[in-house]
Amino acid sequence: MKSVICALLMITTSAFAGNDTQLAKITNDVDATLYSDLRLVTDNENNQDIKVLRSNNFNQGNLETTTEYTVEQLMNGELSEEHMGITVLKIYSENFSAHQGGELKIKYLYDIKRKAYREKTLDLIRQGDNWLLVNEKDEPITKIHVKGKKTFGILVGIEDIELK
Repeated sequence: MKSVICALLMITTSAFAGNDTQLAKITNDVDATLYSDLRLVTDNENNQDIKVLRSNNFNQGNLETTTEYTVEQLMNGELSEEHMGITVLKIYSENFSAHQGGELKIKYLYDIKRKAYREKTLDLIRQGDNWLLVNEKDEPITKIHVKGKKTFGILVGIEDIELK
């Protein structure tokens, strides 16, 4: 199940030329040594439009992997992680553009036994040439915290995803 948490931290922001801005730090309560920095890379030559979402993934403070996703992958629902044939996490949007951003939905496995899912919504918005994540109340988000759901000490899903 540690790989599920690691994958969850990895799922979310290529830079050849562009600005690289940190959007949020992703942490969890299952393994504090695993965390990610969610970053946005914009295109200097194309009005600061989004090039990719990048996730720099750390283990014990050391960068292990970098994962990047295009706007097209987001729109096609390609940002998902499976474990043992079950989708654990999926990030998608039905209304998103590289120029204006849009709504992001995070669908996560709440209970593996029942295959029950929950969903969180946040927005990636543009303010001039700057970008930020906001919650449903339009409050800025700089931290995403994943709370594991355990039954008898065994990780069985994701209890909640806190947007702070």
